Amino acid sequence: ENDLGKPVEEAAASMPVRVAGLESLPAIGTVFGNLSFSIPAPAKEAPLPQEPGETELVLHPLIIKADVAGSLEAVTEAIEKMNAWNILSGRVGEITESDVKLAAPAGALIIGFRVKAQSPIARLAETLHVEILTKEIIYELLEELERRSKPAAEEAGAAVAAEVSIIALFRQDGNRQIVGGKVTEGELKRGMKMEVIRNGEKIGEGIARELREGKETKESVPKGRECGILVEGTVPIHIGDILRVSTT
Repeated sequence: ENDLGKPVEEAAASMPVRVAGLESLPAIGTVFGNLSFSIPAPAKEAPLPQEPGETELVLHPLIIKADVAGSLEAVTEAIEKMNAWNILSGRVGEITESDVKLAAPAGALIIGFRVKAQSPIARLAETLHVEILTKEIIYELLEELERRSKPAAEEAGAAVAAEVSIIALFRQDGNRQIVGGKVTEGELKRGMKMEVIRNGEKIGEGIARELREGKETKESVPKGRECGILVEGTVPIHIGDILRVSTT
């Protein structure tokens, strides 16, 4: 309805309206529309050329929920300054089923600042292998995110022989999984033992049993190339995970 309280079928630009039927309260500044069109993303500046030897910055996917708009704004601003997290969504309110379903395919961490996940939502998150982190004190939350954003190889003082960012999932059979990835560091070779990194933490290990570019089997794939990988591992791999081969 419009500012006079009368029902309207559509609203023009800059026209104030009251909207009912949303699943949850959107944060201030949230952009939304109907399903008949998509809102184009803001134009991004061209990235600066990468210096030789400079490693590509990997951002960990994150969903933020907070108790009030002021908390959400403060937490979001502090996390953005870390330059380590890709915020997929930031909203006010309890952690919901839609948050978990958004996080699952992206391998995102959900953080709740002064909000919780009800038992059914927590069980769904466990089923979909989505981690939920809740904190009541902002500095404790930021310290934990800072710790998680440090690469495992960096903490161990190890050099990175190869690193792959997972961009697609194809098939899983038992402990074997076919995934698609882009080599962002070094050179990935068949038979290499890899660490599975999610949200800055090692969660498992795997071995690259087979590498493919298109239909062609490869013994190795260099930095900057995309490939399919048959991984034999200890945990299911998600989009957004990092496969890392370290040398000490």
